[in-house]
Amino acid sequence: MLAERRPKEEKMTKHNINKIDAARRQIETAITLFFYEMDIISIHTLASAAYTIIFDVAKKNDASVTTCRDMELASVKEEYKKFYVKKMKEAENFFKHADKDPHGVLAFNQNQTEFILWDAVLDFHTNAGEMPPIFRVYYLWFTVTHHELFNFSEEKKRLQLEAHEELKAMGRGAYFEKYLLRMHKLNE
Repeated sequence: MLAERRPKEEKMTKHNINKIDAARRQIETAITLFFYEMDIISIHTLASAAYTIIFDVAKKNDASVTTCRDMELASVKEEYKKFYVKKMKEAENFFKHADKDPHGVLAFNQNQTEFILWDAVLDFHTNAGEMPPIFRVYYLWFTVTHHELFNFSEEKKRLQLEAHEELKAMGRGAYFEKYLLRMHKLNE
């Protein structure tokens, strides 16, 4: 029986963890799953949960804090803001809830996960004041993979294109292992 296999409560280890540490661990796990090309739904759910924690903590600490989502929303026409927010949270809510649509089906754009994870990494850095090595690896991967989105100097564009070719040749998992090791060495 399941009840018989459960450890007794006194044997269970309890951990004290604050919200930012919880978000960090969720992002670290989402990044690891992402680079090893594991389940995209789990990655999206973890990244969204972490992003929400960071957003909520930032707003409670300082209502004037601007997050990535705030900046994106600022460029949306007023009459479309509610629609935009609903669309941005559509997958997150679909993966967490079934009370309103227990038989629902979602046409999920997997690329959205890369951007949610990007926002979580940037907002974590802004609000926690740190960028763990695994976050830097994702940051680098994102800027290399989506180099066309950024206003880089000509030299940086050239370097990004070279890195993009290397990434395509290596695959995500090998890239992750190589650059995570490099980022840890930089921290020593």
